[in-house]
Amino acid sequence: MGQERYDVIIIGTGAGGGTLLSALAPSGKKILVLERGGFVKRERENWDPRAVNVEGRYQTKEVWKDKEGNDLHPHTNYAVGGNTKFYGAALFRLRKEDFGVLPHHGGASPAWQCVGNLCACTNSEICGGSQACVLIDATRGRCWY
Repeated sequence: MGQERYDVIIIGTGAGGGTLLSALAPSGKKILVLERGGFVKRERENWDPRAVNVEGRYQTKEVWKDKEGNDLHPHTNYAVGGNTKFYGAALFRLRKEDFGVLPHHGGASPAWQCVGNLCACTNSEICGGSQACVLIDATRGRCWY
């Protein structure tokens, strides 16, 4: 393998990775996309909720282990589009009010600063020391990390 260099590496093509790729594609940056699965074949079973969700036709057959070492089936799908492709191909449509501080038992959700329709996470502890690790355009459902 060569010494390729990329400006951005995106792991997965589900709701997060696919949205990020869509936003960055016209940027001129050199982008590498890593996806574990291939394209889902076009077949009748794609449209059958029983085959997809109950029988797990497209789910991985691998077995994971839980913290006690017991077998655990992850119920995940490795394919272009990720699990999102199998859960109604839904992409979150966030509203500006979804970025407010939300108190809960363990404290509060991240603090978001919004200007117009652009919202950024500004809590440096949650954002790993970054001033703004996530920028979201609430009107277009696009995210930049």
